[in-house]
Amino acid sequence: MSEVVRSWLTGVVCASMILVLADGIVPKGGVKQVCRLAGGLLLLLSTLNPLLKLGKMNVFEAVDRKENDMEAYIQAFEREHEFLFQSIIEEETGAYISDKAQELTGCPCAVTVIAAADDGLWPVPTEVVLRGVWTQRTREEMSAFLAEEIGIPAQMQHFEEMET
Repeated sequence: MSEVVRSWLTGVVCASMILVLADGIVPKGGVKQVCRLAGGLLLLLSTLNPLLKLGKMNVFEAVDRKENDMEAYIQAFEREHEFLFQSIIEEETGAYISDKAQELTGCPCAVTVIAAADDGLWPVPTEVVLRGVWTQRTREEMSAFLAEEIGIPAQMQHFEEMET
């Protein structure tokens, strides 16, 4: 940091010395006034130039960092949204299947639904595990219901027996 300040001060001092020499060489009159105005602007520019560069770099770097941060936040939000949406689909579908199983068997049934994105659009139920008391008839009815109403194929339906 001290090297930056030293370089800046050296530049300002050199610009000042050049302006003093130019002021002594230029003849009096309108030309001298124009040269003094131009020299003053040049000295002001040499004084502020490092600060302007530093400010621009910091502003651009800050904007880039904020854009990168924003993109990361958006991606995290989208992942969280997809996860929550999938969880809701799984829970609501599980509750619906559980109610239907209760209606068919007359016994409570624990249901676990697994959903996955369908062609990257919406998560849909793809697999189900049902834990309950099953007869051959209730198992076949539930399997048909799951295939026709929910769209879960028979090979992705898993029936587990629970003791009563």
